[in-house]
Amino acid sequence: MSRSPRYSYPRYLAAKKRLDDRSLNRQVWQRFAELLPQTTKDRPLRLLEVGAGIGTMIERVLEERLLSRATYTAIDADGASIDTAARRLPGWAAQHGLRVSPARPSGSSSQERGWRLRLQSGHSAGPDAVRDVTVELEAVELSAFVRREQSSQTWDVLLAHAFLDLVDVATVLPELVSMLSPGGLLYSTLTFDGATIFQPQIEPRLDAQIEAF
Repeated sequence: MSRSPRYSYPRYLAAKKRLDDRSLNRQVWQRFAELLPQTTKDRPLRLLEVGAGIGTMIERVLEERLLSRATYTAIDADGASIDTAARRLPGWAAQHGLRVSPARPSGSSSQERGWRLRLQSGHSAGPDAVRDVTVELEAVELSAFVRREQSSQTWDVLLAHAFLDLVDVATVLPELVSMLSPGGLLYSTLTFDGATIFQPQIEPRLDAQIEAF
């Protein structure tokens, strides 16, 4: 069965953001927020998100004002999704009163490691507002990323939103945990209960294509 020309996986991810918002366990989310390490100007929080898609978790974390100073590295194997995130994030940030500027030094290739965007708030921002967050976006397979980065750096926080149900947990989870710094925090959501049901049913063939993707 060929895919509908109107079908787009990034478009699908964008459409289900509000559903994911409602599906997240708010008690676990609140506990995650409470456990986030404190940061300083000289020591920003280092976050890694795997399976980042189009960047909806980045938006969610910033909307909830969980980050003040941080470097947020977001990777996904799907290049189209990362491209969408790079286009989507500046507009979203502007709508939320954040200044956006390229974080990559001038003269470097924009495709060397994806994209780097720096988000900052205005001078009147409150104490819990975004102050200086750099977002690094890269399309890369997780296994290749682990091989490249495991010996050179670790992260304070690792996020995996609706990801671990798609991989071999026994193989992937130890690799992910090994990339956390001592005492690091892992936040992994699972919002899929094993069955996909679309109601009301509008386009059965498209529904079948989404389920088979």
